[in-house]
Amino acid sequence: KIKLLSNSATGSVNNSTGGIVANAGASVIFTSNDVALANGTQYSGNVNVSMSFLDPGDTDLGERMPGDLLALDASSDEMLLETFGMLAVELTGDAGEELNVASGEEVEIRIPLSGIYLADAPSTIPLWYFDETNGIWKEEGQATLVGSEYIGTVSHFTFWNCDNPNPSTTIEGTLECDGNPTVGVT
Repeated sequence: KIKLLSNSATGSVNNSTGGIVANAGASVIFTSNDVALANGTQYSGNVNVSMSFLDPGDTDLGERMPGDLLALDASSDEMLLETFGMLAVELTGDAGEELNVASGEEVEIRIPLSGIYLADAPSTIPLWYFDETNGIWKEEGQATLVGSEYIGTVSHFTFWNCDNPNPSTTIEGTLECDGNPTVGVT
């Protein structure tokens, strides 16, 4: 079971001047000329930003996020992630062309925290992006807790996640109901 996120533009900025796009307390902060066409050439025009904040307290988080929080850390060790919040971002140009962060540039992201997530938040946390080709989260960079939000910089856009890594464990067995094996149980 999956739920799709809207890809309607949340806001836009002009690539030559930059600006801020915000949604549900999360934000993306662009400086001037830090976005390029998908092929890497410089882009001139408006950057349309589609973004969704995925709150770790949402009951449907598992249906809205990609993957299953299985990850590879910077040393390529398999980890399971404990999320403090995710941000999905897609960029398009005036004519609908795909955009991303220009080579050598970084864009600031801010992910809000509240409730128990703020109370338990470490002062720094690894950033993880979802590798859509391999279907796994990968560690890249870190975010710092400032007030009630994590602030970090990213060099490309996909899903980004502020997570504590934990060693993975495998459990094998059979789940039975009245002596009969069950399948498809969440």
